[in-house]
Amino acid sequence: MQIDEKLLAVRKKLGLSKAQMADGVIDPSYYSRVERGESNISATDLIGLLQKHNVSVIDFLSEFGDIQPKIEVYQRQALKAFNNKDLEKLEEIKNDPQLNYVILKKIVEGMLDYLTTGKKVEISSDLKSYLSNVDHWLDYDLWNLWVCLQVYLPTYLQSLAEMAVAQFLKHDYEKESYISLELAANIAITNLKLAYSSGEDGLVRKMIDLLDKFPAVNSTYFPKMVGKYYEAAYNQDKLMKAKIEDALEMMKGLKGLK
Repeated sequence: MQIDEKLLAVRKKLGLSKAQMADGVIDPSYYSRVERGESNISATDLIGLLQKHNVSVIDFLSEFGDIQPKIEVYQRQALKAFNNKDLEKLEEIKNDPQLNYVILKKIVEGMLDYLTTGKKVEISSDLKSYLSNVDHWLDYDLWNLWVCLQVYLPTYLQSLAEMAVAQFLKHDYEKESYISLELAANIAITNLKLAYSSGEDGLVRKMIDLLDKFPAVNSTYFPKMVGKYYEAAYNQDKLMKAKIEDALEMMKGLKGLK
């Protein structure tokens, strides 16, 4: 099923005309062309339509049969390109006609903006709305939040990250995949680093405490050690901090912590 077909199905389920579906978001004639498959719809417009009619973006996209495996591939490619500062590859991903996951497109745009300008900007209202409405943090949601923390201003995201990690740990996380555990722990690390660098002592303490609650498994060993590094720094324990630095240096993990 394509985006146009799904929009048609959603509109009929809602009992709306094309004009009612598009009202206040996009031009009705343009919407009609989208529904007929004659025009593409932007990520912003699609999210706007779904939000106007109280349709979950995740639910809308999750019914596409093989979307999840594709999302994971695109996420891996995007993160690798971002870490390598490969603007060409990020542009290729953003413009890939096979990428129908609008949230990921928006995040790739954020990656490009950040790498191009070197500055973080406020997260867009559509991404903020999506993240605020996640009920259960699955792998792709955790990945999205983790990357958003790295490319957008943390004003709104830090409190959300704290809540998301706490919510994740309240569930039976031992049944979650190692990937989920690692992503949630990476969110905690990133949020801890941001809080420490901006002198937010209360949030620093909260994130350290949350990292302590993660199980000690292969996928969380490094994040938990990083948490101990910041705890030693927070407590001004120079001896412990130096010991952890040595261990992290051996793991080649200290880069970017200071």
